[in-house]
Amino acid sequence: PGDGAAGAGARVRLGPPRTSDATPGGRRRTVLEGRRRVGVVTVAAELDPHAEALLRTATGAGLRLVLGDSVGTREIAGAADEVVGADEPLADVIRRLQTEGRGVLVVSAADGPALLAADVGVAPTRAGRAPAWGADLVTGTRLTDACRIVAATVDAREVSRRAVHTALTGNVLGGLLAAVGGPRRGQRKATT
Repeated sequence: PGDGAAGAGARVRLGPPRTSDATPGGRRRTVLEGRRRVGVVTVAAELDPHAEALLRTATGAGLRLVLGDSVGTREIAGAADEVVGADEPLADVIRRLQTEGRGVLVVSAADGPALLAADVGVAPTRAGRAPAWGADLVTGTRLTDACRIVAATVDAREVSRRAVHTALTGNVLGGLLAAVGGPRRGQRKATT
């Protein structure tokens, strides 16, 4: 389609891809009609159909959600607690969060250093590419497995809390039993 300025039947095509700081994770391409520039488009990989489900699962689990800034994730970035600029390596962000006392679970198909730095690294595989071997867990190509893992953190947190409570209770009771009675009998009861 054209207004005739470039000639009747001029073909519309895309110019060569260029990266830009304004479009991290995407490529800018000039739209040409014949030789005339008629626009600019940004091309980015399509989000996994389960990306929004993963975000809902993370926020529903009460987790702090951090996303890397990318053209492809800007439409869902509103759900994030923090969006990290493309100039800050994800591994540095993870170490900062760990310094703040946070446990970090990372889902990434490509960022090996971030997966290694995380407390738990989950790497969905990508068709035709080797998996990110720095991960603790390698999953299928869709984010459904990652959703299940993130959802399991709720139960894991509760089990961990109960285990700490049980261990503390056992420790206190053992100390009390060791303090009561004779040295042999009290210590025997404490270890039981």
